[in-house]
Amino acid sequence: MNRMHATRSLGLAAVLALSLIAPSVGVATADRQQQTTSSPLSEMEGSGTPQDPYVITTPEELQAIDEDLTAHYVLGNDIDASVTETWNAGNGFDPIGGQNGAFRGSLDGNGHTVSGLTIVRPGLGKVGLFSVSRGTIQNISLRDVLINGNQNIGALAGVNLGSVTGSSATGRIQGTAGNVGGLVGVNAGQIVASYAETTVSGQETVGGLAGVSRGPIRGSYASGDVTAQTVAGGLVGVNNNALTASYATATVDVEEVGGGLVGSNGGTIRTSYAASEVDGNASVGGLVGRNGNSIVSQSYWDEDTAGVKHAAGDRADIGTALSTGEMSGDSAADNLDGFDTANIWMTSDDYPVHQWERSDVDPLDQWQVPTPTAAPPTPTAAPTAAPTPTPTPTSSGSFGVGPGFGPAAVFLAIAALAALGVTRRP
Repeated sequence: MNRMHATRSLGLAAVLALSLIAPSVGVATADRQQQTTSSPLSEMEGSGTPQDPYVITTPEELQAIDEDLTAHYVLGNDIDASVTETWNAGNGFDPIGGQNGAFRGSLDGNGHTVSGLTIVRPGLGKVGLFSVSRGTIQNISLRDVLINGNQNIGALAGVNLGSVTGSSATGRIQGTAGNVGGLVGVNAGQIVASYAETTVSGQETVGGLAGVSRGPIRGSYASGDVTAQTVAGGLVGVNNNALTASYATATVDVEEVGGGLVGSNGGTIRTSYAASEVDGNASVGGLVGRNGNSIVSQSYWDEDTAGVKHAAGDRADIGTALSTGEMSGDSAADNLDGFDTANIWMTSDDYPVHQWERSDVDPLDQWQVPTPTAAPPTPTAAPTAAPTPTPTPTSSGSFGVGPGFGPAAVFLAIAALAALGVTRRP
């Protein structure tokens, strides 16, 4: 009888111990789950408003922009993104705004750089740091990038429908199809005071800065190597909007239509120049490859560097041919009529450059680009009565059906009480 009573007492003690331990185990498990699923966005400094933007300091935090495409962000320091080479089984960084819609917030680089960014998506369109941007991007520099995609490919954005100011890119950009640019693949917003010094290639419609531009480009430039099968331009592959106060010093290699500044022009070109080498087998020109009746005014090309005989491959009567000496140094101020050297341009030992290219000039100030403001609130439906709350899992340790006191803990407590009743029988 004493042995049976002792056995029951030991059993009771075990049951009671388990009933006490189970909640603690549940709490610990829930806490571990919360830690492993927490968002980088929730751990970043800032709240995502224009007045208190999220502060990005790591490649993981840069990727976290995808979690809130309407928020506002700033870079807090230079970012070494070379680790992205190993992400996603070697496919690299995931373009922001790809699967979840366009980016509509703002990103201010604060003059910092993102270096070593890798994106390899040869079968995917709209590839870049941003897949599609309708927001405001400014003062960010991408260095030594490797961007590979199908069509609509650029280092900063596959498609820009917003504003890009004071931003730049260096590295290699490759597209297996068309609309490939050093900075953006397609510009249907605006690009101001920005540049690309890249090696960019694609099958058709390739440009040193933008593959296709349907929006204005002002005070920008491109240099490097531009290669395409059908249409290529030192600055823009196909221009269908206003191109102003911009230039290209590139090497353009194309089979069909190519120009030192623009491949095919259907917009306007004003106060711009090309000092690009152009090599092609069909319609190639020192300034544009094909122009038709589009307006080109106060624009120039270096006939010594171009290696071609005409400003336009289709023999359009546009542009002014000058020698390298006439376009360089102090001579440029006398020979490039229409160039505003008081506010926009300045001479150098080489070709003219923009005043914002000096380190002491802020492109945003010179071009009077507004600071991003908060978007108007989204209209919401009339409020409805709140539903009666139902118990939800909790890791706080309070009683409920969850990781704290779950079903196992409840069962063990009941078993303990039953065992207690047995031991008290005579």
